[in-house]
Amino acid sequence: MAFKMIEQLDENHLPQIFELYQNEWWTKTRSKEDISSLLRNTTFVFGLIDESNDNLVGFTRVLSDLLFKAIIFDVIVKPDYRGHHLGAKLIQHVINHPQIRDIESIELYCLEGLRLFYEQFGFESVNAKFHFMRLKR
Repeated sequence: MAFKMIEQLDENHLPQIFELYQNEWWTKTRSKEDISSLLRNTTFVFGLIDESNDNLVGFTRVLSDLLFKAIIFDVIVKPDYRGHHLGAKLIQHVINHPQIRDIESIELYCLEGLRLFYEQFGFESVNAKFHFMRLKR
């Protein structure tokens, strides 16, 4: 299988991103309108395309101030493409991207079961003195 990384997704990719989001517990409630808005308002959006059928099979996005902080969101690989290191390909692309690689701190949230996956790229758990805080609206 051959895959190509794309750095711009548009409204034409919306149905495929929507399908990816439907497979994940943390994104399955997002509407197509929500996804359209996040595509417009995210600093970087990356997709992996299966060159054999031109389908979007992986996706991630990054919000950043381009100097001090970048945060990775929504690292998703289509279920039937998992096990082919595509999540790793997405993360490597993000952390080596010319506009991201010199940012002081790249952060993400993950479940305990994914901690080892992200540690292989140099991510570390943050000091336990910090608390994940949220104002939910």
